[in-house]
Amino acid sequence: MPKRALLVDDDTEFQTIATSYLTDLGFTVVAASSVAEALQAVASRGSVEPFELILCDVRMPEAQGPELFKNLKEAATDQLPLFIFATAHSDQATVTDLIRSEADYIVVKPLSRASLEAGLEKGERRRQ
Repeated sequence: MPKRALLVDDDTEFQTIATSYLTDLGFTVVAASSVAEALQAVASRGSVEPFELILCDVRMPEAQGPELFKNLKEAATDQLPLFIFATAHSDQATVTDLIRSEADYIVVKPLSRASLEAGLEKGERRRQ
């Protein structure tokens, strides 16, 4: 059975690229362009078909990726899916804040398949 990924980003070009990489890596992908859409997607899946991965942009127009992570973390009754942030802002302050949030990994845009694979591997190792 394929693994399920939730891709959260308001940039359609990034969604296309990331969906291609994730599909190649064996994921079925549900895309959301906002935190509100992402929360709805998670709620609609429930515990029956939960996501194994959430790949989420840090900065979006209506709400930020860390807000999604915080909401999911507070509502979690089980372990959260692997959570990877994607950011075009690799300044030290942003990276430090993301590390403090306890996300599993951070990838810097533009996304490459190699960086995504590394993020998945390191995130999974971190959980063991």
